[in-house]
Amino acid sequence: MWGESHGSQSSALATGESALSLSSLLFESPWTVVPGLALVEMVLLANWNRRRTRRTARIAIAGLAAIPLSVALQVLVVTEGERIARACREMASAIAAGDVAAIGHHVSDSFVVTARGGPNDKPELLDRAKATLTRWDVEEEWLRGVEVEVTGDKADVTFQSVCRLITNQGIIPRHVSRWRLRFAREGDTWKVVDVQPLRGRWMPFDSLADLLR
Repeated sequence: MWGESHGSQSSALATGESALSLSSLLFESPWTVVPGLALVEMVLLANWNRRRTRRTARIAIAGLAAIPLSVALQVLVVTEGERIARACREMASAIAAGDVAAIGHHVSDSFVVTARGGPNDKPELLDRAKATLTRWDVEEEWLRGVEVEVTGDKADVTFQSVCRLITNQGIIPRHVSRWRLRFAREGDTWKVVDVQPLRGRWMPFDSLADLLR
């Protein structure tokens, strides 16, 4: 099961390693950029205090101005990786709320997975999701280790999900699973076109087809 992410997130862009570093640092890594800028500003202020020249003063002022500018960039600029990660969080919240329609909003109409001897399309997927969520209550859901790799109009996302599962038969207080989702750009939005569970202690399946049997 999926849940809201309060952990780290990274995105890789198709333009290469330099673009990855620049985009991630400027727009997706506030807890890296702001402390780094603060340390640089301390050095600049120390340099100004030692030399007391107009040039060192201007440099120190520019460094100080860079901190709120960086925060503004983090808030105002939303990258493709952040949009996709947000979609994952919204699906997680929808799963916890049992809102199948909200889950379907993020699934492509072309979604097809082969299971039970034949192809299963988006409506069948959502029907099975609804049946599952009537048997299980999902609580305290969250995601961690969200990693988004964007390549043109495709994107791959991996994350670990942690939640509590409740049924009439009992409670699983801490269910942990890993997932890989593939997104495709459809117009101005990103839609899920493939879902793959990653085998682990609580997930004895290697494919969604096996999970749907």
